[in-house]
Amino acid sequence: MFEVLFVHQGKLIVGFRLFNETFYAKSLVQHAVVGDFACLNNKVSEYLYRVNDPVMGFAIKKEKFMQIMDDSFGSKLIPRIKKNYI
Repeated sequence: MFEVLFVHQGKLIVGFRLFNETFYAKSLVQHAVVGDFACLNNKVSEYLYRVNDPVMGFAIKKEKFMQIMDDSFGSKLIPRIKKNYI
């Protein structure tokens, strides 16, 4: 992931691919964050995201996101990000 997406309005469906078949299992609604855990831990996302309703939001580049996480405010968010991923 090269950016973190903040969904303000709309709906995303989260899924995965197994043996060339795609399965969608969870729906993310307004105020969802996509890619925060992957950027924070420098990992490749294992999930697929698909828009179900028109989405409005914004994105922040990984470099700027990491600068925020190095700040005292950002360091307080790290446990919350990990909890959301689990």
